[in-house]
Amino acid sequence: MELSTGGAAVRTLLNAGDWMLWILFFASGVYGHLALKLAVGSSPLEKPQALLRACTGAWGLTAFSAWALSAGLWMLLLSRHSLARANAISALGSLLLSLSAWLLLHEAWTWSKTLGAVLVAAGIYLVAS
Repeated sequence: MELSTGGAAVRTLLNAGDWMLWILFFASGVYGHLALKLAVGSSPLEKPQALLRACTGAWGLTAFSAWALSAGLWMLLLSRHSLARANAISALGSLLLSLSAWLLLHEAWTWSKTLGAVLVAAGIYLVAS
């Protein structure tokens, strides 16, 4: 299957062979945020002991581990892309995190968030191309 000449930005991403790195980068980042949210729960952490429990519990430790993996992947991606382009593409993580919070944590999703997601996706495409 051939992409049209107008699909040069997508073709460049596909030819870069970085899909697996990007998928792992997004997955580890989103997991880290979701796990830390599960670690702290829904009530404010008002005492240092509660914060320490959240950080040293299973969800907290796996969140930090995921972010360490994400940092390593980010370094690999930066070695293959300009900072501006990599940063633009990484903004997809915010969209993926919002969708994951809606799907997995049942957080609210509104039409304004949908519009914002479409605008962010369009902006990412323009900056990354």
